[in-house]
Amino acid sequence: MRRFATAVLALALVAVAACSAPPKPTAYVNAQWGFGVTFPGPPKVTETAASATQAHSVLAEANVDGRDFAVNVIDATGADGAPSEILDRAQAVLAQSQGLDVGTTAVVTLGDIPGREVRFDKDGSPAMLARLFMINSRLYEVNANSAKGPTDPAVKTFLDSFHLVATPDAPSDSDVSSANAAAPTNAAQP
Repeated sequence: MRRFATAVLALALVAVAACSAPPKPTAYVNAQWGFGVTFPGPPKVTETAASATQAHSVLAEANVDGRDFAVNVIDATGADGAPSEILDRAQAVLAQSQGLDVGTTAVVTLGDIPGREVRFDKDGSPAMLARLFMINSRLYEVNANSAKGPTDPAVKTFLDSFHLVATPDAPSDSDVSSANAAAPTNAAQP
């Protein structure tokens, strides 16, 4: 009887271990929008057509182990101002949309492209870290949020994995329907 109970317990432990295995890192490339990034698990991808109230955009996001990771790319063709002014406005809009305050801001580069790394705070504590870049009329917002705070190594790993795969051109609104028809090309790559 003890052998049976021991065998059942061993199988239960193996089943629990298999269920709790962390998801595998997922390299995601979106050639249409010109970027690649490695998510800690498969991302959900949503592309939105331009309308009277919003710009054409794509959002790739994943929530893994209580951490949120996202890349949001917005066609900023109609935005007024120099790239630095657009980045200033973008961090303020991002803070407002997430119910956060803009914390510290630092200059970062993506190759030779200048951008911003912004720490967003909630109730005086660090809540999210984002990197913002303006590239050929596109606003790239790469952000990570962890219960462990922005110093969580998973946050830096994700942010550092973001890269350009081409010099993107601004997409037309008709690209949304063709991208939706060709959804497998925007699917997560193993």
